[in-house]
Amino acid sequence: GGEVGDFSYGAGVTLYRYTDSFDDDYNEINLKGGWKFLSLDIDVGEYDNFGGPDLDYQHSLLKAEYDGFYASWGSFYDDFDGDYFTAGYANTLTVADTDLFDYDFSVIYSDDKLLGGSSETNLVLQISKTFEVFSN
Repeated sequence: GGEVGDFSYGAGVTLYRYTDSFDDDYNEINLKGGWKFLSLDIDVGEYDNFGGPDLDYQHSLLKAEYDGFYASWGSFYDDFDGDYFTAGYANTLTVADTDLFDYDFSVIYSDDKLLGGSSETNLVLQISKTFEVFSN
């Protein structure tokens, strides 16, 4: 990936591998593009489906970000189907020029196609802290 002026781009491959029966394997090709505060991610993949027929899927995510606020629309196509919407705010709590922790508050709505018959709305609060590792 990289940047040219106000534009960003990227490409990659993601392989999901699990060592237990939590989930089966996925293989994806990932493409990313952006302009200023807008970005678009596209994933094209195949799911092994526990010995059943392989399932193909495409996922797209359109996201807008500005000054800590963000909103996104994600959609699945092919053998997986459905949409979800996210809106939130992320920042770092700083006291006396010291970063204490990062936080992210969001609302996520998933439609009834994505969840197999019923829609769902979730409130999410994420708190994280990064520690520096010192070495001699």
